[in-house]
Amino acid sequence: LEGIAAIARMAPPDALVGGGTMLTPGDVDAVHAAGGRLVVAPNCNVAVIAQARQRGMFAAPGVATPTEAFAALEAGASVLKLFPAEMIGLDGLTAMVSVLPTGTGLWPVGGITPERLMPWVKAGATGYLLKQTPPAELVIR
Repeated sequence: LEGIAAIARMAPPDALVGGGTMLTPGDVDAVHAAGGRLVVAPNCNVAVIAQARQRGMFAAPGVATPTEAFAALEAGASVLKLFPAEMIGLDGLTAMVSVLPTGTGLWPVGGITPERLMPWVKAGATGYLLKQTPPAELVIR
């Protein structure tokens, strides 16, 4: 939380600074109090999404199925984090793109390397977390 606060103070106004692995509404409140505006979760917890939206934050919950994707969108998700991307695969991403509302942001996370990126983008990914050492880099198109 101290790191989020320090980065939020130094970041440009349009930067999305926040926290990952947000599992409870209390986690959301703590990141918000530290100056964060981004909530990333490994799962689709509608209470976490709702708390983030109530605080005016950008919510990126993890989803692995269309059912979770629609629940997350109904709860107010800003984008959908497809997690774990290795399990969902390119065919899963293509299937989700075909049923989700046009313009839904889809960020595959897990196993996305620079060498494997282009097929994900062609299948409909709008953002992604590149797996590199170090550091990981979140890219939004």
